[in-house]
Amino acid sequence: MTLTTNNIRIKVDLNKCTLCKKCVMYCPTYVFSLVKNKIVADSSRCIECYGCIPLCPSGAIKIEIS
Repeated sequence: MTLTTNNIRIKVDLNKCTLCKKCVMYCPTYVFSLVKNKIVADSSRCIECYGCIPLCPSGAIKIEIS
């Protein structure tokens, strides 16, 4: 599931996501949350540290900058 801001978009591939919740626990600005057994990303909270990308063991998180 994806929410969008003007310049950054965080995508969580729900087919790849294993619900390990590392992104939820690690993110300093609480971009990620668990909603109805799915990881949801609120791009408006992102400070663009990109720490979530290498943290995700299944490669489910992608960031697009426009």
